[in-house]
Amino acid sequence: IGTAPPIPGGVYIPKTVEHLEFQGAAVNGQLLFPAGLKKLVASDCNDELELGDLPDSLEEILLYNTNSKYITHIPKFLKRYYQAQAYFQEKSIFPDFRHCVQLKEVEVVALFDKFDMSFQYKLPEEINKLRIFDCNTFMDTIFKLPEHLKSLDIGARHITYFPPELIELKLSCYNECLPEYPVTLQSAAIDFWGKCHPNFVPGMDLQCLYEADQVCGMVGVSNPNNCSSNTNVISGITYRDLNESCIYDANSDIALFGMPVALYDDQGNFLQKRYTNKDGVYSFSVPDGSYRVVLDTNEITLRKSCVNQDHVFDIVFDASNNHASFDVELKCDTLIVAQVDSFDLRLRNLSGGLLRPGIKSVMCATIDDVSYVEQLNCASGWQSETDSLVRVDIKAWGNFDLLTDNLPEYPYFVNGDTVLISYVDSNFQHEPLRHVCFDILVDTTAQIGDWICMEAMITPPAGDINLANNFMEQCFEVVNSYDPNKKDTWPMRVEPGYEDEFRYTIHFQNTGNAEAINVLLVDTLDQQLDLSTFQVIESSHEVLPMLEGHRLLFKFTNINLPDSMSDPQGSQGHVSYKIKPKAAMELNDEIHNTAYIYFDFNEPIITNTSVNLCTIESTSGLTAKERTEALVVYPNPVKGGQQLYVNGLSDQLTEVHVYALSGQVLGTYQLNQQKNTLDFENYRPGIYLLEYAWKGQRITQRVIKL
Repeated sequence: IGTAPPIPGGVYIPKTVEHLEFQGAAVNGQLLFPAGLKKLVASDCNDELELGDLPDSLEEILLYNTNSKYITHIPKFLKRYYQAQAYFQEKSIFPDFRHCVQLKEVEVVALFDKFDMSFQYKLPEEINKLRIFDCNTFMDTIFKLPEHLKSLDIGARHITYFPPELIELKLSCYNECLPEYPVTLQSAAIDFWGKCHPNFVPGMDLQCLYEADQVCGMVGVSNPNNCSSNTNVISGITYRDLNESCIYDANSDIALFGMPVALYDDQGNFLQKRYTNKDGVYSFSVPDGSYRVVLDTNEITLRKSCVNQDHVFDIVFDASNNHASFDVELKCDTLIVAQVDSFDLRLRNLSGGLLRPGIKSVMCATIDDVSYVEQLNCASGWQSETDSLVRVDIKAWGNFDLLTDNLPEYPYFVNGDTVLISYVDSNFQHEPLRHVCFDILVDTTAQIGDWICMEAMITPPAGDINLANNFMEQCFEVVNSYDPNKKDTWPMRVEPGYEDEFRYTIHFQNTGNAEAINVLLVDTLDQQLDLSTFQVIESSHEVLPMLEGHRLLFKFTNINLPDSMSDPQGSQGHVSYKIKPKAAMELNDEIHNTAYIYFDFNEPIITNTSVNLCTIESTSGLTAKERTEALVVYPNPVKGGQQLYVNGLSDQLTEVHVYALSGQVLGTYQLNQQKNTLDFENYRPGIYLLEYAWKGQRITQRVIKL
């Protein structure tokens, strides 16, 4: 409806109309809207536009440079209200929002006014789905905002509360004391006259939206005016001290990224874990009490070099102090093994992507050197390129075909449903992180619930101080019509007495129609898990992990993840971590975990619930008791010079085969019911598989030679 003379007494709109736009129209009387109207847009209308009763079917109201007089009824299912450059009338949207109890579905409210209103304003608590509140109107006071608000852009003389799930904040404010920032906050633009941010530290890793933002540029004490706060702040920097001053110098020293720092109470109970951001900063927010801060070197052998520093710090917070800072200077602590500087190769992760029949997927084995920290020049155990030869053997099996079009020049062998790949690298000392990947096509005959499995083994050069982490195995379930936002775990089934790690991977994909600027993963960890053993394995994008009690957050700030239509591969991401149970698993124990994935300000996508089950049934179909009675192998690991013994406890056992992971048979030994000696003296240090037949099944046991 374009520009027209005033229409006295209203106008009739056909009942089939779902989308209605006014431009420059003047309507003296109440409009008669159709009952099925879903979207109403008005622009450049004068103050004669009287909206009156709006149908409950309406989901969006967008008003530009328009005075909307006399909104007498707010639609029950309204999700978005946007009003820009408008004069608010006495019976405009504000008084209706204050008193309306029907706005339970509203997700977005945006209000832009030409004038400073200078009034007190309260959103009704009934707006429990409001995700975005964007208001240019400057207010005296804004009262408590809805709990689930994700984006807030306001001007206010006084603000006393930030919602606990807030992700984006744009604020103009005159009062000196701000509320505490929530841990979920990923971006902030603060323009105000005060200087008090009670719990802010650079370790919150906020994205700066304004170049002159006081928050993002702030260092040191953030609460100089002693603003009221329920928390105290512990923060610090991990760094390499290049000038050997034992004091962090941002101009010369190197900040260390991704270093885990743990927080305990004075009774030794684990509370939180943080990973340092790209500036080397970590931070904790805590109430009054006694605490211990511990640098968790995460399997890496590191040490301090300054006599006045340590990896453990104690602090007591009371009314006299609200901030403590502990910096940690680190260097490598290289062990000497057989007169050779050591290193520690490990299989860090196995990944199988999202497996669907008829769809290409990528399987990868990730290998790294645990002792290597790039900024510290660790892993000096690599003597030269000639003695740094690393071999990785991968075995994969299941209902799939190996795609060789883009396969790197790895030697490979296909035998039925089994693929063997060998990767050899003589340059590992310079870049000790590798992703050995290959493409597969899941067969169209694969069924939901089928498995595709991988095993990988590293054969290292001399000097590897821990061979136990040179082997890894994992299976991945085939799915069909799937949600790409899902959570995997391995092992899914364990036997009684299991106390080793569980590995988890959260997959996410932006299936919207625009890029996702920020992604937030919130994971819930089962009460049976030992939180102090949490470790990040790998991530597809730079991430800031934060563990608070049993709530685990992964913040992908400014990830700019493409949508799946424009970039199917680039729209995907993942993060993997591992953690151990508090105690050895008992029969029928179950561990349940569920993740929530937030793309910008959208409602969370809830993943499947992963389950780890303790059962006497092994993956081979035999009970743990049956397998133990079948074959006993000792000692394991076996050291050089020791004999390896095998007891066959049944006359059904006749022989055992020794395999390399590549599938090569290294030896076959005849068994009796007494002690059998296996000749391992000539085998190199590494991991081997013993295979034998028992009750119609082929059983394998892993043996490590040190």
